[in-house]
Amino acid sequence: MSSNLPYLVTAFRSGNEKGSVLVFEKQNLPFKPQRMFWITDVPRLTKRGGHAHKECSQFIVCVNGTISIDVYGMQDKIILDESSLVGLQVPPMNWIDLRFLRSKSKIVVLCSHEYNESEYIRDFNEFKRILENPV
Repeated sequence: MSSNLPYLVTAFRSGNEKGSVLVFEKQNLPFKPQRMFWITDVPRLTKRGGHAHKECSQFIVCVNGTISIDVYGMQDKIILDESSLVGLQVPPMNWIDLRFLRSKSKIVVLCSHEYNESEYIRDFNEFKRILENPV
């Protein structure tokens, strides 16, 4: 199991009658984002993720709907929704599965690295072997 498990980061909230602004400042992220993507139009109860990253850290925020995140090695599921004042910081070498619990749920993900398919681990058994026998 990874000793560097994901953790929640709380946003700063400011608001008035015109609406609210939720902010994550640079001190909330242990990396300078190199890539951003969002996942949308996911049918209810669809599972996404199912991989780990060798070097890339990610920061996940749910901006609409509700998602459940299972992290290998953590007992409890993490629930994020649009009313959450938190984002999930996911360090490298954490296997995560996301389930979109409501239709039209959307997440935004900031990444520490540009896309590189070779740094993904998509086979769970390979992931466990790497954890058991680090280089």
